[in-house]
Order: sequence, then structure tokens, then C-alpha cells
Amino acid sequence: WAKLDGVLMPDWPSNIDEDHRDLARALLADPVQPIQPHRWAHHLLSSQAACLNFLLPMLERRDLLARWVGGLLGLDDVEIVPIEDRAGEPRDIAFEWFPKTDYLGEGKTRTRGANSTSVDAAVKFRAGGAGRLLLIEWKYTESYGGELGGSHETRLRRYGELWRAPAGPIRADAELDLPDFFREPFYQLLRQQMLAWAIETKDKDIARVDVVHISPAGNRALHRITSDRFDAEDGDAFTAFAALLSEDCRDRFRALTTARAFASVVDHEAFAYAVARYGPLLDG
Repeated sequence: WAKLDGVLMPDWPSNIDEDHRDLARALLADPVQPIQPHRWAHHLLSSQAACLNFLLPMLERRDLLARWVGGLLGLDDVEIVPIEDRAGEPRDIAFEWFPKTDYLGEGKTRTRGANSTSVDAAVKFRAGGAGRLLLIEWKYTESYGGELGGSHETRLRRYGELWRAPAGPIRADAELDLPDFFREPFYQLLRQQMLAWAIETKDKDIARVDVVHISPAGNRALHRITSDRFDAEDGDAFTAFAALLSEDCRDRFRALTTARAFASVVDHEAFAYAVARYGPLLDG
């Protein structure tokens, strides 16, 4: 799809709302920990560009961001706190985020968006007096098929004990082995939920970590179950994954349509560009 005529912008910043283009450029280019634009970030169907176009309008509007987070998680008392310093200022949203602590034992070669378990965006906040963390995974036109390539040796070494840790994210009675997850979207879902669990378990300042997966209602291919080792009555991969989560972690995972995720804020003028460009995503 990335080679279709008429859908490639001159460069990736041209794919971002003009009002936030300079900010996006500065955030990704931060010299301390630069973020590499995706290979096809200049494509009109880029999920990275869509994520930036939806979230950047809230980066400097803390009240709007709190309203959005509250709508996602069903909370009334959200107080946003900065999650990192980037491009010279404290920031309330981190993009292509991973924690400084290597909770999953992924090694010294971790970088922003590569060689580590990361999420497309993250927000830190307080609710009910407790520290909270929201991890956001963003999809647009993605879909998945076969087994992961390469050797599984590193994957087994890294996650062999973590994925079935006592009181961990996966049910103890789940009749699966770790290699059953070595295909998308299940591999990413597992790693992100392990990361959320590890942060919540080990970071004394974070009482709870939620993972929200956002995708268009019309992208049915993304939700296809890609292995006969997983099952759900509705045939949805995210339903199948949620059913594997332990009782303590089950309410920490949400798979939402783009429309549902932004229902509480889409009427705000800050989303005029997103509505004009991505309107069909907000109808389903």
C-alpha cells in the first residue's frame, strides 16, 4: 500500500497538521533521545502521523488531555503530570515511549522505538490521589499474518519466565506456551501487557498502569485471529487476548475504536484538522 500513487507527501512533517508541524519536528529530533520517523511516515495512511495528528492538539492543553484520559478510563478526577522533558520543556505526552528502567531485561541496545518494548504514546497522571500511567498503542491500516521471522532464541530467553510470572498478566491456567505468541498482534499485545504489569509491580510511584489499544472500526483485518491457538466467540484477536489476562490485569487492557476513544473530546475546536482529515474514523 505504501507505493500507491498520489498518497505520498514530500516528507513526514508535511503529513502533520501545519499548526503542530514545528512541534512535531522538535519532539522527534530531540538530541538526547531522538525518535526515528517510521519508514512510511510521509504516507497519508501512516499510523504514526495519525497518532501525532490526534494527540498533538492536547500536548499543550492540559485540561483537554485530562478530559480525554478521563473519558478513556471512566475517571472524573484526572490530574495530568509531566511524563518527560523533551525539546527543552516538560511534556505531558511522550511519543514512542519506553521506560528508562529495563523492566523486561531487553538489554543495553534499547532505543526509542527500537530494540525494546515500547508504545506509541504514554501519559502520566494522578487519580484518587494515586499515580497512574496510560500506555497507548495506535493502529490505522495495519494487519498481520504469519509467524514472526528470525530466531526465537532471544525471545525465549528474555520473556520465558516473565510471561508466566506468579500474579502476572497471563492466567495461570491458560493452555498456551510462549511460542504461541510469536505472531502479531499477539506478540506485541503480550509484551506491552508484561511491561504494564512490571511497571505497576515495581515502580513505587505508579499504582496502576492501563494499556489502551486504538484502531479504526473499519480495519477488520487487524482484528483477525492469526493463529488457531487463540479463540474468541466474536473472532476478534483482541477479545481472545483479553480473555487470557489474569483477574487482576483484565481491566487494565482496553481495545477501543478511534471513534469511541475520542468521543469525549472530538467536539473541541482543537480537533478540527483531525476531524476534517480522518472524519470516517470517527463515525464508527
